Amino acid sequence: MITFNTKIVTWNANGIRHKIDELIAFVSQNKADVIAINETKLNKNDRFKIKNYNVIRQDRDDGARAGGVAIIIRKGITFKVIKNMKQTSFRENSNKTDSQRDNVYNKPLNNFTENDLKVLNRIPGKVVIMGDFNAKHLNWGCNRINTNGTVIKYFTEKTELMMHFSDEPTHFPENNMTPTTIDIFLTKNINIEKPTSLYELNSDHNPVVTHIEQVFTENTTKTITSFKNTNWIKFRKTLDSLITINDNIKNTQQLEQETN
Repeated sequence: MITFNTKIVTWNANGIRHKIDELIAFVSQNKADVIAINETKLNKNDRFKIKNYNVIRQDRDDGARAGGVAIIIRKGITFKVIKNMKQTSFRENSNKTDSQRDNVYNKPLNNFTENDLKVLNRIPGKVVIMGDFNAKHLNWGCNRINTNGTVIKYFTEKTELMMHFSDEPTHFPENNMTPTTIDIFLTKNINIEKPTSLYELNSDHNPVVTHIEQVFTENTTKTITSFKNTNWIKFRKTLDSLITINDNIKNTQQLEQETN
């Protein structure tokens, strides 16, 4: 068996423009494969590149430095961008895995419905959905429940989507309100480790990290040789030509010496 690990991170940067050097150091130190960033707050004139990584961006259409999402993918991972979706998405394609990653940012006070989750649940194959859902529920460590939290809780209880969250808070509001856990992962047909909230990077949100671990069974098919089309006459002639018999053998002892 072969074990293949992918380290993925989701982080609400609350503006990435002046934090790129800090992010580069974090990515290098943590050896992340995929980083989903919410609230990049970039426009088309802003440069955002990281060595040895591909950057997929979705800035605001009106050019305002607000909102925005990005996915950073380590070079060497084969992928294609999924277009015509509200969230930034890519599908990883390789002989090791075929799965889709979606980066979702749901701005505060914006309620989503069960139909929004149905769209995500209809994505075929292995799916990892990550980001700041602004969904609060007591079940994942928040001190109160909001509409988004209720929708996610009941939808994941009755569908294939599974929810994963850190035991530590991920959001620390600047107004000194109680920290909450709103940066989460939803998965389908794939297993991930328990997410961990890291007290790193400069934002009111912590980066949250997890690993995708997939085990692949190597091909152990037994090879069986078929003698159906063997030329036995030729085989016998060849075998005879390779065998030399000593005509001077007189007893058993001489025979054993000849064959050893």
